[in-house]
Amino acid sequence: MWFKAALQSLAALSIFIHSAQSTCSGVVPQASSSDKFWMENGGLHTRGASAYNPGYKVFRNVKSYGAVGNGVADDTDAINKAISDGGRCGQGCKSSTISPAIIYFPAGTYRVTKPIVPFYFTSLVGDYKNKPVLKAASNFVGVAVIDADPYVPGQSNPDGSGINWWQNQNNFFRSVRNFVIDVTSMPSSTKATGIHWQVGQATSLINLDFKMIRATEDSSTQHQGLFSENGSGGFMSDLTFDGGLYGMWISNQQFTIRNVKITNAGTAIFEAWNWGFTWHNIDIENCLVGFDILTGGLTLATQSTGGVLIVDSWIKNVVIGIRTSSSQPSKLGGSVVLDQVQFSNIISANIQDNSGVVMAANANYGDQYFQGNVYSGVTKSYKRGTFHPSTHRPASLVNAFGAYFSRSRPQYQDYKDVQFQSVKDIGKAAGDGVKDDTAAINSFLQNYGGCYILLFEAGTYLVTDTIVVPPNTIIVGEMFSTILGSGSKFADQKNPRPVLKVGNPGDTGVVEISDMVIATTGGSAGAIGIQWNIKASKQGSAGMWDVHVRLGGAKGTNINAANCPTSTTNLKCASAFLGFHITRSGSGYFENVWVWNADHDLDDPAESKINSFSARGILVESTAAVFLVGTASEHHVIYQYAFNKARNVWAGLIQTETPYFHPTPQPPAPFSINSNYGDPPGTFSDAWGVVITLSSDIFIYGAGLYSFFKTYSQDCVPNRNCQDNMLLIDQQSADVAIFQLTTAGATNMLSYNNVSVAKQADNINGFASTVTFWETSHSVPQGQCGVARRALEPYNAPIILRRFDLLTRQSEDYLYFWNTPARIDTELMVGAMEDDGIRRRPRRNCVFYVNQQNVDPSDPNYARTRAIQFAAIMNAADPGGDYHTLYDVYDNAAAFTDTEDPMRSANVGGNRRNWFRLTSERFALLCEGEVFLIVEEQPATIWPDAIWVTHEEPAILRNGLVTRITEIRPSDIGVALASNNDTRWITPHNYRGHQPPGAIPRRDDEKLELDECAVIDPDKAGKKWDAYPEVGGDIAPYKDFGGCTMHIHQWGSSSGGGGPFDPPPGQESYSVEVTLYDNGPTHKIGFLTRTVAPVNMTSKLDRYFIVTADGEKGPLHFTLGDQKWQSDDGSCSVGGWDHGEDRQMDCGFRCDWMGGDSTDHTPPEIWYA
Repeated sequence: MWFKAALQSLAALSIFIHSAQSTCSGVVPQASSSDKFWMENGGLHTRGASAYNPGYKVFRNVKSYGAVGNGVADDTDAINKAISDGGRCGQGCKSSTISPAIIYFPAGTYRVTKPIVPFYFTSLVGDYKNKPVLKAASNFVGVAVIDADPYVPGQSNPDGSGINWWQNQNNFFRSVRNFVIDVTSMPSSTKATGIHWQVGQATSLINLDFKMIRATEDSSTQHQGLFSENGSGGFMSDLTFDGGLYGMWISNQQFTIRNVKITNAGTAIFEAWNWGFTWHNIDIENCLVGFDILTGGLTLATQSTGGVLIVDSWIKNVVIGIRTSSSQPSKLGGSVVLDQVQFSNIISANIQDNSGVVMAANANYGDQYFQGNVYSGVTKSYKRGTFHPSTHRPASLVNAFGAYFSRSRPQYQDYKDVQFQSVKDIGKAAGDGVKDDTAAINSFLQNYGGCYILLFEAGTYLVTDTIVVPPNTIIVGEMFSTILGSGSKFADQKNPRPVLKVGNPGDTGVVEISDMVIATTGGSAGAIGIQWNIKASKQGSAGMWDVHVRLGGAKGTNINAANCPTSTTNLKCASAFLGFHITRSGSGYFENVWVWNADHDLDDPAESKINSFSARGILVESTAAVFLVGTASEHHVIYQYAFNKARNVWAGLIQTETPYFHPTPQPPAPFSINSNYGDPPGTFSDAWGVVITLSSDIFIYGAGLYSFFKTYSQDCVPNRNCQDNMLLIDQQSADVAIFQLTTAGATNMLSYNNVSVAKQADNINGFASTVTFWETSHSVPQGQCGVARRALEPYNAPIILRRFDLLTRQSEDYLYFWNTPARIDTELMVGAMEDDGIRRRPRRNCVFYVNQQNVDPSDPNYARTRAIQFAAIMNAADPGGDYHTLYDVYDNAAAFTDTEDPMRSANVGGNRRNWFRLTSERFALLCEGEVFLIVEEQPATIWPDAIWVTHEEPAILRNGLVTRITEIRPSDIGVALASNNDTRWITPHNYRGHQPPGAIPRRDDEKLELDECAVIDPDKAGKKWDAYPEVGGDIAPYKDFGGCTMHIHQWGSSSGGGGPFDPPPGQESYSVEVTLYDNGPTHKIGFLTRTVAPVNMTSKLDRYFIVTADGEKGPLHFTLGDQKWQSDDGSCSVGGWDHGEDRQMDCGFRCDWMGGDSTDHTPPEIWYA
């Protein structure tokens, strides 16, 4: 049956692709619920060592140090002994890379009476399968159960601030995961705190549950789960908080925080200050206040919350959803962005300021809320209110519910310990920082990848050539096990070479890497830290978690204070050509990844600054889905992030710093510009924070781009002019959306086409400056060459119909006008209650059920009845589906004809209406997967193309959705209903009209791009032209060579002909013949001039060319630039491709129209949109 076949075809996608290097196609989970968590097997960790600290022990089990875990004994000293053993980096030590430690806690309840203090370079890890409980005793004394940066008692800085063990911004390389932290035994009057977390980059909190006395039961409670008052983070995910005055009391320069649930707190989240936070997938319930945000501070002295960005989140059963401490009705004083945040059962206000003003009262889940400076082009305006989303979400970036996809760090709790193999044991690698481990590691990966989970025990693995990771490989490190690239093969910047190469171009499948560091030694001017070629076989199947590229500044790198002082520019201190490269063939999910070119020596007691030279940070060229979640890139010479010819990227929050030595030497020194790696053109005096070229569908959800020095001087900081420019976007990129752009020290925050768009002086927001929202146009400007807008998301047969949440509206009411969109009641979509009382979210995919029968006065509910019946049948067929249903009905007796406007129909009163705009736009904006349109068997007289919508329509433009039309017989519905909802009676038919562009499968995955002006060589083009037979025509020679030939006319100043597409009398006709042909997988594109047309006529294409054929020709989609046909009957007006929707679609763009000069000699069924 077609339903089952479709589902089976999808299921087949999840099968692992067999590795060409080993006989295994992927590791299959084998652990039962009774099997212990694999990390508990101490035998797996005995070989872990620090390469530069002989005899040092990395893995420590707290029970080996005397911890009991019975909930009675005081385990504090035993735990802290396990942490401190071996002369580690504690109080008085600023940093060190030679004493990493994993502190493992088996299941149990560990009673503590004072703080657990994780030293520098420490991971506290609990049993994933049975989370250990860290229980604060009733007599606990200290700041927090876990204190990651203790204050020194009785000491303070001159400004009165406390002195900590470690400088908070440099408190790197630490993590806590898999614990329950319980302070409920402490009196509610005490400020009992779960974790004090004052940290920098390469840090994480994962899979933690905080338990406090509930504010809903004791309103006087002072407990708090997380306390973070400073730092430069950072990443957190998978946290729950129950109770407390505050779930999270958090302040920091920046953080990415994902997947958090907070219940029964006084205030779920309190933010005192930041420069920018990205909150994703936050669930708040049964609290007095959801987010309580201090705002209004516009100076360093009054710094408050600079930016809060909340995405795909829920706030329910609270008094106030979001509260700000200042009233900002007309100017910036703390930026707030909400994107798909659902409010439910709010007692007082969704959003409220200190004056009591209620905002976003009618916000729906699909809406956005802005409070801050929003840019349209170069025009800034202050916005405070709810807006319907202008940014679409490509299907490749969202989950089944239309929220942005995410995947938590895999911890392999479903695998037995015997399913792990050691690179030091069976792989015979040394990991001592001396022996060349290249051959041993490559052999290990080739022979055991896909068969076992590959464990890289703690160590430094010196390699002198590329390490290749094959598909189906899972790599797990042990407290940042390090692969150290060294030697002549990484020295030549003219021949760059990866240290770690993940897959080869064209590989598809599974690769997972976690807890690793990739590093290089001095003289590595040609090294690429990580080259990512593999394409994920499904969302999240390929990715990295807690993997960092650390370039210089550590033992073994030789890029240290002794060799590379701040005065040097010698290439012996070159650390990399490029830190992390996601190539055109690759895709994946990358969470908590820091690409750091060291600014100081981590193993120098004075933390002396050094000159380490890395040319580039992170380069993304992928056109598939890429997720950069909580990533950072710092101190690279040319750029920190570059998106070049990229599509479908979600990045949030990204963070950068410019090299402290800039502008001395002036970039690109000591390197050279290489346009093959996304380098921007022209000269520049400082490294770019972000460069975006020839790209589309780039979504940046939070960016903190900073510049603090000018040749190591900070005199520029008070004047905010440490560098001129920070973010560059070329004019040939489209559909780039940036939420919450925060910069520090840059005069110009954002430049578009080398013109400053946003200046820091216009957006001051405390220490930093903030642009709340900016986006490019949805297409490249007219007359430009290069990659244009995003490609469409095509329908892939066979059609899949699953469960339908029925959403109906009566469009039999013809009183509205075509230019007044009918509001779909979004309460029916996301406001209706499920059985458990929770408002449901919109589903990913949508089905529109359209009845085209005449409205029968005797049965006005005919169409609605049929839609309900159809939904009931599908619901019974597959209760687990993920579709909404919307129905509409036509009165095809009313006048809507192909002569006026096929996109709109008219009601009986003559009022035209746009069917899709009226019935579906608000709905489609919530549908981020596939959209299907089901029509009943049509009357023969209806003009078929009146019911489909091209991708030029605004809702489609925003969403990138393509509707495939399937026809069913209404009699089938009746039979299926009578047969106990048997879907076998419903047979889909091919719709007899034209399918919309992109609604049939592509020939391959390549989408044609115009990387440069695509004017082909006339001689070569002529030879190609002559290779095809002549088929005749009104003007010779017409040749048909498997593509589409179209004449494009532009008016001149002398006489013209008399045809329907000739210019008016008295004007000269210039014409250009645009020729597109499909030459197998290469899809050649070219232009041939027929007359003396202006040269710029050949550079007017501003859409992707998409070949979507299964052996047939086309359809080929493109938009013609600013050409105009102007005839007396007004039959064609292409000019501005007006987004005001007055365009005409019957302009001769159908290749099966054989008349006039427009489109002769081309196959039928080819459409241009």
